[in-house]
Amino acid sequence: MKLDDIKCIGVLGAGVMGGGIAQCAILAGKNVIIRDLTEEICENSREVILNSRFGFKKAVEMGRMTEADLDAAMARLSFTPDVADLNDCDLIIEAIGGGDDGAIENKPLKLKVWEEMDNVVKPEAVFASNTSMFTIADLAAVTNRKDRFIGMHLFSPANIMKLVEVTRTEDTTDDIVELIVDLSESWGKTPIR
Repeated sequence: MKLDDIKCIGVLGAGVMGGGIAQCAILAGKNVIIRDLTEEICENSREVILNSRFGFKKAVEMGRMTEADLDAAMARLSFTPDVADLNDCDLIIEAIGGGDDGAIENKPLKLKVWEEMDNVVKPEAVFASNTSMFTIADLAAVTNRKDRFIGMHLFSPANIMKLVEVTRTEDTTDDIVELIVDLSESWGKTPIR
């Protein structure tokens, strides 16, 4: 798979990281579907993307993007609580945070979601986790696409910070590593393998 083959990116998690990752992708011309549990969470994410300190409206005020850029980017972004809406995505990026216990990340939840995604999303799609806490091989183990599973860890705020850690497993193929490196660079990021 090459960068041009990525037509639609699914982002799992509508929090700060998921929203920032989506901002990067839509600014680079990719269509994005952010998925979270409820319409309310999704709407909150839209508001953050538009109106937060690092949001698009602030960027327009500061002269870093035009109103037309904002409109074009937002036209490429959609939100859903329905996992089935991700079935035709070419790349899924997981940015699921912690649970009610205050943890930063929730491994059992991530494993459950990846297992579900493996059954929903087309088999040729690539899976990437933004985790900074868990090994990529552990997350990939619940899927049938270990060769197409990779770590893509962006730093917060994702739409501002430049580094991306690209973490492969012994099963991840070279073309998937190159794809994520190329994607990161297309977002103006500096990928570190």
